[in-house]
Amino acid sequence: MKLPALLPISLFITILIPLCIFSIVTESSVHTLEILINGPLQVTITQGNNFTVISKTTSLRLQGNITIQASTLQPGYQIFINGIKANTLTLNSSLYDLINVTAVPTYVDLKVIVNNGSNVQIRFDNGSYISIKSSSQFLVRNDSYVYITTPIGSNSIINNVSTNFYILFVTNDSVVNVTFVKSHELNSSSSPSVDLLGVGLGVMALAIYLIIKRRQ
Repeated sequence: MKLPALLPISLFITILIPLCIFSIVTESSVHTLEILINGPLQVTITQGNNFTVISKTTSLRLQGNITIQASTLQPGYQIFINGIKANTLTLNSSLYDLINVTAVPTYVDLKVIVNNGSNVQIRFDNGSYISIKSSSQFLVRNDSYVYITTPIGSNSIINNVSTNFYILFVTNDSVVNVTFVKSHELNSSSSPSVDLLGVGLGVMALAIYLIIKRRQ
C-alpha cells in the first residue's frame, strides 16, 4: 500500500540528480579568460549566438570554442593574435588563461644622426637606398633590415662600434648614431673596439642579400 507513495519521491530523485550533475559539469567547464589588448583595437569575441565587443583588456567567463575577430581603430597596423598574424582566430577557450591581441605598426620611424658629416648610405630591404651627409629621418617597414655603410677607409663609429658597415633590424622607432672622426683623434684609450665578428657577419649578410636580389 505504501509503494505508490514512494513513486513521486523516486521520480523526483530520478529527475533532480541528473539536473544537478549537468549543472555542476556545465559550471566547471566555464573558464575565466583574460583578453589582453595592446594598441588601437576593437575585438569581438563570439561564442555560439552570443558576442562581446571590447577595446581594452578584459576578463570574460567563457567555455568551449570561441572566435576572436579584431580590427584596428587607426590605419597602418598589422594584427597579431597570440603571436599569429591574423584578424580572426577560432580556439578552445579552456586551453588558455590569456589571449594576447596586439596591433603592430606597419611602418616606424628611423632617425639617422650624422656627426662631422660625410657620406652615409642607407640601404633598405626592398633594395632601394639613399645617401645622406646630414641627420635625416625615414619611414621604414617594421620588422625589416636596414644596412648602413660609410666609405671604406673612413673612421666611422656607428652606434658605438668602429665600423664601415652596420646592420639594424628595425622593430620599433629607432635611432642610429654615425660619427666620423679624424685619424689623430683615434687612440687606444678613447676609441671603441672594432667588432670584427660583427663586421664579418655583416659583410656576409650583405653579400647573400645582394645575390638573392639579383636572382629575383
